[in-house]
Amino acid sequence: MTKIKRALFSARDLTKFIVFSFAMTIIYTIVAIIFQAITGSPISETLTTCFFAMYGGEVFSCALIKVFKLKGGNDNGEINE
Repeated sequence: MTKIKRALFSARDLTKFIVFSFAMTIIYTIVAIIFQAITGSPISETLTTCFFAMYGGEVFSCALIKVFKLKGGNDNGEINE
C-alpha cells in the first residue's frame, strides 16, 4: 500500500489525471453493468457515448502533450529527435 501511495503522490499532474480518467471509465462501466442487471434497462446510449468521448479525448490530449514535450526538448534546451 505504501508503494501505491508513494507512486501516486510523487507522480506528475498529467499522470494523475490519466489515472483518474481511466478510473472514472472503469467505475462508469461497472455502474452501468450493475444498473442494467438490476433494472433491466440500459443507461442512455448518448450518455455513454459522451462520457467515453470526453474521457477518451482527455487521455488522448494528455498523450499528445507528453509526446510533444518529449519531442520538443528537455530542461537543458537540447532538442530530442
